Amino acid sequence: MRPPVVDAAPISVPVEAHDVLAFVGRERELARLAEQWSTVRAAGVQQLAIVSGPAGIGKTRLVAQMVDSLRADVGGAVAWGRCHADGAIAFDPFGQVLTQIVAARPAVVSSMGRRLADLALVVPDIQGSSPVAETGDERPRGRVFGAVVAAIRAAAAGPLVVVLDDVQWAGVDALSLLVQVLDATVDMPILIVLG
Repeated sequence: MRPPVVDAAPISVPVEAHDVLAFVGRERELARLAEQWSTVRAAGVQQLAIVSGPAGIGKTRLVAQMVDSLRADVGGAVAWGRCHADGAIAFDPFGQVLTQIVAARPAVVSSMGRRLADLALVVPDIQGSSPVAETGDERPRGRVFGAVVAAIRAAAAGPLVVVLDDVQWAGVDALSLLVQVLDATVDMPILIVLG
């Protein structure tokens, strides 16, 4: 089996077996991810890492190991979202990420202003938000995208790691939102890892 490939260009870890099994090999891949994190920290710009390989090769484990090694350096600003095969909730991976971001950096909520109600559609646990009734069937997608992007930009005022795992299961809406986030955070200190 081939090791996972880490392709990269500018742009609470799940508890699994990695807690009990030794991590061996993959030094080159870990070094590449660490190099990208160094670029984020030194240059204050976004980096995108795409971890690819066959199912079961250890992509999630590799990323979890990287996150574990960075956790002290990041200061807890690590957010992990997982896409699911059924894709039942369009923005669920971003909801997971933003729930963790809000917990790690509560000032994000106060920075949202009138966008808080739109963000609450993706992060229903936000305290003090009350979604406003819309005249149509659903809130315009652009407003939700704008709120998510604004929240991630606010969180990336300090170095941030965002992991989207099992991205092969992401639906069209989640992928469209990912493109928006990537475009909007090029100048921010953020490492976005897709696995």
